[in-house]
Amino acid sequence: MSLAHTKPGPLIPTVSRPLCPVCGVVSYSREGIHPQCAMVAADSVLVSRINARKAAEPKPERPPLRRFERICPACQAVQHVRRRSCECGRVL
Repeated sequence: MSLAHTKPGPLIPTVSRPLCPVCGVVSYSREGIHPQCAMVAADSVLVSRINARKAAEPKPERPPLRRFERICPACQAVQHVRRRSCECGRVL
């Protein structure tokens, strides 16, 4: 008896579903791309423009913060950690 037997093919051929071009998983939508992957693909151009713009902006040079200092999220002022409010009026 030989162990080289193979299983017979299916009697009813299965319909192959298209693969999503973004994530490579079988797509369940009619267009062949997942809706969330289509949004990622459409937004990729905009995200690359935003990232390029951010990279081109000069970053302000600030000395490193000491342990007892923090930065106000509203006005970017350096203040002591025990202060409850900033000079700009934001309460932390």
